[in-house]
This record gives sequence, structure tokens and C-alpha cells, in this order.
Amino acid sequence: MIYLLLSILSSSLLLIFFKLFEKYQIETIKAISINYLIATLLAFIFLPNKLLVIHEDAYQLNILFPILLGALFFIVFNFCNLSTRSAGIGMTSVAMKLALIFPIVFGIFIYKEPTNLFQVVGIILALIALVLLTYQKSESQVTKNWSSYIVVLVWVGSGVCDSILQFVNRTFLHLVQSGFFTLITFLSAFLMSVIYLLKINNLRYDKRSIVGGVLLGIPNYFSIYFLLKTLAHLSQYYNLTSATIFTLNNILIILFSVIIGFIFFKEKITIRKVIGFIIALLSIILITL
Repeated sequence: MIYLLLSILSSSLLLIFFKLFEKYQIETIKAISINYLIATLLAFIFLPNKLLVIHEDAYQLNILFPILLGALFFIVFNFCNLSTRSAGIGMTSVAMKLALIFPIVFGIFIYKEPTNLFQVVGIILALIALVLLTYQKSESQVTKNWSSYIVVLVWVGSGVCDSILQFVNRTFLHLVQSGFFTLITFLSAFLMSVIYLLKINNLRYDKRSIVGGVLLGIPNYFSIYFLLKTLAHLSQYYNLTSATIFTLNNILIILFSVIIGFIFFKEKITIRKVIGFIIALLSIILITL
């Protein structure tokens, strides 16, 4: 169970660091850029066969998928940062986890995977939960719209990323298992961030953004690393299915993030949000049945 706990901690730390960046006035875009550099270095360090980086067979047409995914990671990561600041850790966490419905819908209509009534109800409940969690009253119509829209962008962006991962996992499994896919994805995200910073003439990294990026990059990489370890360990020793493991992992991340946001960042919890969280957790359970 240690891998499960480390996976939950790593994923939750990402949102916590975004909140701390705001408090300590760290330039988030630069910290995110350094974060992907650190994640790339870690991916290379943990790459089982480092000769892959110079092997020509690794650089075929399928390499376009991790490159595309890396660019999307950079964009969605920035959405997560904005959402954490405007809507809070709990709502952002739920939006990311509700993205689970995207690969499921994709699987049903594209891959013709079998579905059941529980999954259909779960998808409908997920949409209801998203509405409850993103709708909020505000004196400023601009503020209300901004906060709601950015959470939806996190949800959609995360869902697209999950769907691409699903496609690659089904089509190029060897690329994922080798660790090369993760390396190229993080490298692509880093290069995307550098191009963006060059475009806005703001590539100079300060000490705070470097420190913040290092702190963010470590849990960012290990959130994926420990999730893969969790899947292997719990399925082997506890005979749990991957759907059950993903459900358990997602639910615990949501609950942990909500608790942290409430206790340490004084995020408001309304009756509507409580109902939304409950429906979101129920939808995730139903979707993976």
C-alpha cells in the first residue's frame, strides 16, 4: 500500500505547490518550465535502457504522440495553476479526476468497448457534479465566469490528455513500457515552455522560479512513477483490477486535496460543493464498475 500512498501524496503536492506559488509570489510559468526540465531528467535517470535515446527505431512516426501530449501537458498544467488559484485545490482536483469519463466515452464509441448502465449513469452524474462544483455566485460576473470556465478547461484538457494516453497505450504499448514515451513527453513540455517564454521575451529564470520548479518537478514525475508501481503491486499481491485501483487512487486524491484545501488554505465548503463532491465520487465509482 506504500506505493498507493506515495501516488496520492505526489498528485496532491502538485496542487498544493500551485497554491504556495501564489502565496510566495513565484512566477508560475517559469516554475512550470523548470518543473518539466526536472521531470525530463528524472525520466532519463529512471529509463531502463538509456540506449533508446540514440536508437533510430525510437524516432519513428509514433514519436509525434508524446510530442503532442507534452505540448498539451504544458497548456493543461497552466490551466491547473489558474484553476487552483481561482477555484481552489478541491475543485481543481475533482475536475482532473472527472476527466476519467473522456477515455471511457472514447472507448465506447471509437474502440467499441462494452459498457453498462452503471457507466452511463456515472457519466451523467459526472457532468452534474461538474456543474455543481463550477457554478458559484460572485459580485463580479467576470470573476464568476473566469473561475467556472477555467475549471471546465482543466476538465476538458485533462480528458484529452487521458484519451491520447489511452490511444498510445493501446497502439504503441512498447513505447510506454520502455519509459521512452514518458521521457519524450516531459521533454516536449519543457521545450514548449521555453518557446513560449522566448515568445514573450521572459526566458530569464530567477531563483524563486528555479526552486519552485524543482519542488514541482519531483512530485510531477513521481505521480506517474508511483501510479505505475501501484498498479503493478496491487494487481499482483491483492488481485485488484486496474479499474478498482484507479478508482481508489482518484477518490483518495480528491478527499486528501479537499481536506488540505479546507484546513491549510481556508477554502470555503458550501452545501452545493459538498453535494458536488459526493456526486463526483459516486460517478467515478460507477464509471469504473
